[in-house]
Amino acid sequence: MTQKITVFELGGCCATSLMNPEVQNEQEKINQYALVLKDKGIDLMRVNVAMKPSMLLQIPGMNEYLDTNGMNTFPITVLDGKIVKDKSYPTKVEISQWSGIEL
Repeated sequence: MTQKITVFELGGCCATSLMNPEVQNEQEKINQYALVLKDKGIDLMRVNVAMKPSMLLQIPGMNEYLDTNGMNTFPITVLDGKIVKDKSYPTKVEISQWSGIEL
């Protein structure tokens, strides 16, 4: 069972930045799922790479992945250090499958 799910995203400079309402809705869903999973001992977090680029570089193979696929691959979802999804936020079904927790 997955213990850590990280969604790396490109974002504005702060939490109040203006963005596409659809993207904001997806981010709010991820935040809600994170609260449920936290109670089950599973870490689901969103990371704004503009604010914390060092976290992105800690993922094995990420530099090569970005060199090959470019910056249009965000958001990128990483499970326990492995890239499993790009170009869109993970769905409720995907997060449930990865975590083993019904959301």
